[in-house]
Amino acid sequence: MQLSIISIADNHAHIGVKGEISGLYEAVANPFETLLGENAYAKTVLLNLEKTTMIDSSGIGWLITSFKRFAQNKGRLVLHTIPPLISQVLKLVHLEKIIECEIDYAHACQLLSPQPAKP
Repeated sequence: MQLSIISIADNHAHIGVKGEISGLYEAVANPFETLLGENAYAKTVLLNLEKTTMIDSSGIGWLITSFKRFAQNKGRLVLHTIPPLISQVLKLVHLEKIIECEIDYAHACQLLSPQPAKP
């Protein structure tokens, strides 16, 4: 798996994933902190999965652990542009009910806008 910064603005980052998502490498380095610094989990990260080819159980575990770290630090993790095969796996384990998943970047960006208060 290869992560790269697509863009950074204000308190959010757009990160691209290429290849296989496997959490096995996390023992060596924390990819979000490596890319974004020690305050990575306090940001909103839009994770583009368009070039993801496979996800295994340790990759799912890594996504869940990352989601929890974002929540604990008042950050946010949003997955978007998910290939059909990866989407099927995420739905099979009901991950889309835990982590926000959007159809594309435009929809993910809409989550960055402040929501109007409900009366």
